[in-house]
Amino acid sequence: MSQSTQPIQIKQVSEKPIVLNTTTLENSLSINPSFKVEANVVNSNGYDTVKFFILPGGELITNQSTMSYMDGGLETRATTGTSSSTWFSTITRGLTGQSILQNQIINPTSNKLKIVLSPLLQGSIAQINIQPGQTWKFREGSFMACTSNLAVGGDINFFGNLGMMIAGQSGMYVEIINKSNIVGTIWISSNGAIEKHEVEVGTGTTTPLYINAGCFLGMISNDSTKNINYWKDYITEGMVNDSIFSSMFTSVGVLLKVKDTIPPKRPGPIKIEVLTQSLNPANLDNKIRQIAQSVVEQATRFNNNNNTFTIKGGSDREKYLKYKSKYLALKNL
Repeated sequence: MSQSTQPIQIKQVSEKPIVLNTTTLENSLSINPSFKVEANVVNSNGYDTVKFFILPGGELITNQSTMSYMDGGLETRATTGTSSSTWFSTITRGLTGQSILQNQIINPTSNKLKIVLSPLLQGSIAQINIQPGQTWKFREGSFMACTSNLAVGGDINFFGNLGMMIAGQSGMYVEIINKSNIVGTIWISSNGAIEKHEVEVGTGTTTPLYINAGCFLGMISNDSTKNINYWKDYITEGMVNDSIFSSMFTSVGVLLKVKDTIPPKRPGPIKIEVLTQSLNPANLDNKIRQIAQSVVEQATRFNNNNNTFTIKGGSDREKYLKYKSKYLALKNL
């Protein structure tokens, strides 16, 4: 007995596109009006950009490779720095991961024009006002833009920064100096989130700030108007509670410490401005190396007799050659 079969009907379901709710936060930042520049740090879907509006006759100094887009009418000129910069500061700036030639953005029109800058890596953006006579130091590669009265150089004193290197920080820093008589502004980027700290010294009762490896972003290092060298007098390194055992088994080794001495070096209260970032770039570098090494090991077979690789070709060989070059490049960093 034959059994009749009914065709199976497949009901088609129309899919609606997923629309992400874009959350945009804009923070208006005040800048000395003499520079004719306005700025907003914008956070959209978790990503920071800084949006500049340059008024007619205004100008801005930016690091190369940071621009996302700009309005037509703005002029860009290659420059070695501002009028406060020297040839030595230009060369040392290049050694700290910044561009030797910076971009001078000028608005020659009668309209207010826009330019937008983005961080080199996924992170946050902060605006810092630099008072006359102040010097600030920031982690290499963090400089994005500044007003035209600031000198952008580099601190490559490895011997002077040896303690910072022991504490897992960098041996080179971007150095921002305000030699003018008006307040200047700088914009910097980070790896991860930025947090601002005010460490009070000079009272003998304040709590020091301990910073883990790779998480130091920047701080005021010198103030010639107050004759205070914060970098020399209040930066040291050491272990948590000076315990070697705890440092070995908690993955918290030598830390950077922002602290005063007992008795205090000078009467206070004195506030030291310090910035930290939430992500250590070395952790990302190590993870990339591990991935590259794992791919190379899986894509190759090693012949112990003649010490040669025995890949026959095809997709495996192409994959191996691709990742081998990346792995060797990372290994030589």
